[in-house]
Amino acid sequence: MTAQIEGKTEKLQDQSQSMTTATSDLEGTQKELDTALAYFEKLKPTCVNSGGSYEDRVRRRNEEVESMQEALKILQGE
Repeated sequence: MTAQIEGKTEKLQDQSQSMTTATSDLEGTQKELDTALAYFEKLKPTCVNSGGSYEDRVRRRNEEVESMQEALKILQGE
């Protein structure tokens, strides 16, 4: 009977220590997740659809390329 009590007490202590370690790990991981989510929210506006349709983006890009080609011609003296 005493051996059973000691065994169960030891098992309880081991499980209690495991739970403490797991809780600590959870808290650390939660802090990392919160930091990552905050950073994601900061980056989200620049990474997620910045507005406009695909055709608008292609048109603006083509206008920019034409403008740069014209500037290059001016710099080359043409």
